Amino acid sequence: MRLTTIAATAEERRRALPGDDVLSEATRTWTHAVTIDAPPLAVWPWIAQMGAGRAGWYSWDALDNDGQPSAGELVPGWQRISVGDVLPAAPGVTDAFVVQRLEEGRDLVLVVPNDGAGVRVTWEFLLDPLSGDRSRLVVRARVGPATWSSARNEVRRPIDLVYWLLARMPHRLMLAVAGARHRVMQARQLRGIRRRVERHCTGRPVDGITQERAPTRTTTRKLLLGCGIASSVLYLLMNVITPMRYAGYSAFSQTISELSAIDAPSRPLWMSLGAVYVALLIAFGAGVWLSANGKRPLRVVGTLLMGLGVTGYIWPLLPGGASMHRREVLAAGGATLTDTLHLISGGVGTVFCLLIIGFGAAAFGRWFRIYSIATIIVLLGFGFWTGVEAPMVSANEPTPWLGVIERIMFASFVLWFAVLAIVLLRAVRPEKHRGAPTARSLTRSVHDTAP
Repeated sequence: MRLTTIAATAEERRRALPGDDVLSEATRTWTHAVTIDAPPLAVWPWIAQMGAGRAGWYSWDALDNDGQPSAGELVPGWQRISVGDVLPAAPGVTDAFVVQRLEEGRDLVLVVPNDGAGVRVTWEFLLDPLSGDRSRLVVRARVGPATWSSARNEVRRPIDLVYWLLARMPHRLMLAVAGARHRVMQARQLRGIRRRVERHCTGRPVDGITQERAPTRTTTRKLLLGCGIASSVLYLLMNVITPMRYAGYSAFSQTISELSAIDAPSRPLWMSLGAVYVALLIAFGAGVWLSANGKRPLRVVGTLLMGLGVTGYIWPLLPGGASMHRREVLAAGGATLTDTLHLISGGVGTVFCLLIIGFGAAAFGRWFRIYSIATIIVLLGFGFWTGVEAPMVSANEPTPWLGVIERIMFASFVLWFAVLAIVLLRAVRPEKHRGAPTARSLTRSVHDTAP
């Protein structure tokens, strides 16, 4: 595949497009374009069938199409669109693009309605004919002030969280981050459209897209989900192998954290295996996210798992690696900032686990909810018990059974991760393209939202 630029010319950036007046006071405008070796009438059907639950967006499917591959062929049932139709931004997301204007074979203007009057965003696809039966596809995205002002008020939907975070950045940084994200997604989409159109016109398959790629995607999901089981097994093995490097260590009366304590002989091995563990956790989170199939709670679980894994790489970068000192050092008054950071890291990890289990419980049926609630009870109960014994560690006093109590706490959520992986693995099926769904209706029509 040849390298394709998606940079718009200076003239294209200055040019007024038909959809500009829909959002006259835009705070930011991004214009991109691509030349396609096919006439506009051959390109239009690929634009007409866009949308989650339809042909997809031809961009990074893992990010905007719930991991479902965008269509590599034209589907007759998705060709008919009209003003007021809803093209869901992503599977299961209530925010949607609405067809505001439509000129068959030439121009499509999509909008994201604001909670009040008007629109937040416009997204226009304009086809210009070129000589030699070629086309120039010009795409312009315009963001209005309502996008950021509404984001400052409340967060009710996943897309609102993105706006909320952007709205709280310094203005220049906000525009830079938003622009970079948009360019990455837009570039992928334009190249995806161009590739599909040109391959379709020559009668060749589109880089193995559609059914040919399904077995590979299914295998990838299984491998990523398998990392959840592997991470749990590795964590249990770490608690068996690492104590062997620490003479005099007792798994019955000493905490797991003491294996990675500063100057502990078992610390190097624990930290090395721990790096592998968090890598497996991040991969597992990606597998959960890709297996959500429209279930928003599972997307949250996947995101939190990846977040938990990322924090596992961040803590070691802090002073002392956010590790505790050995008991005898603490008892002698040798506690420092790193001991405080260690307590904070433990609290953050516990919050992550509780959120992960809580959202995971909402994604499945009754038996899994009951199991998840039981896991939360064990996690909180034994966690509280461990906290009560913590001052004894700092005083270097005997703590019989503390190691057992803490390990039961950790085993509860480690086992839960493995069970979640098994449940999702059993649900994995080879991917097929979905049929055209019933579009979600909005509470207002396009005409009601027009400024």
